[in-house]
Amino acid sequence: MQPLKKIVIYALVRGYSNPLNYFPQIIRSIFIKIAFRKIKYDQLIFHEGNMSLWIQFLYKKIFNVNLVKVSSSYFVHKNNAYKDMCHFQIIGVYPYIKDYEYAIRIDEDIFISNQFDNDFFDNLRNNNIDLCLYRMKIDKHKETVKYMPNFFSQEFNDNTLVEINMNHTGLFNFYNNFIIYNVSKLYTKQFFKNLDVIDKSEFIYKYRWGDSTILTALYLQDSLNDQKIISILSNPSIFHQSHHSLSSAKNNWHDYKPSNISEFYKNFNFLYIKTKKSYFALSSIFIIFLLDFLIRTLGIMKKYIFNKFNYAKKN
Repeated sequence: MQPLKKIVIYALVRGYSNPLNYFPQIIRSIFIKIAFRKIKYDQLIFHEGNMSLWIQFLYKKIFNVNLVKVSSSYFVHKNNAYKDMCHFQIIGVYPYIKDYEYAIRIDEDIFISNQFDNDFFDNLRNNNIDLCLYRMKIDKHKETVKYMPNFFSQEFNDNTLVEINMNHTGLFNFYNNFIIYNVSKLYTKQFFKNLDVIDKSEFIYKYRWGDSTILTALYLQDSLNDQKIISILSNPSIFHQSHHSLSSAKNNWHDYKPSNISEFYKNFNFLYIKTKKSYFALSSIFIIFLLDFLIRTLGIMKKYIFNKFNYAKKN
């Protein structure tokens, strides 16, 4: 049996015809180089085969990334790209990361300023930590909230999700656009068994169940028989561009805090971890955040003025 490789960083990215659309991916890659410069890691980029040749060259030669063309069988629902993404992230990614101790998902529009070194990962190992998160939220998607709790109750004889939904009108959710996890501790036999049941139900496509909510629900299911330790970044500075959200120590918990969920997650222990930050990356993130806000504001103003002009023209 081959010894485990230590760490892999990965993302599923899109291909674009407009070169400017690759800008966030390039900035993300620079931030990763800064954030993990003190440790050794492999990096995987999953794609559909439609990436421009110049960005492929940049990934391979500058950022030392291994490009992986994903089987087209994961992207057959052209009108359901989000569902295809969720299906791949929760099911399709495992064969590529199974030989690593820790996997780090950093989506193509996630920019981080936190710094990670060998001491950080030694801390995870020494404290037997399965996951490291920076944010939690409530999934209030209508069909997920309506069907997932009853599905877990009927298929797995577990009413925990039903109870959570009754008390919070939504489902507890790990924000996994940036997440660090111990691969073997997350993908247990029970996790795989339950995941297979969900996959065969095809509810990811029928009801648009998100990968983060599935991951959280299955992890909770696994915790009923085995106490889990989750670490929390207590000082995150992470910008999620597509959600236009900048997470800091003040807002990183979003809807949920550990004290609010202790009645349901009695087998979860939370351990806060503080990391150093790159002030270059931090200042760059704030600049990107402000530019993103300015561009969105100008877009709203342009649309408002255009609508006003058309209304005046018709009248």
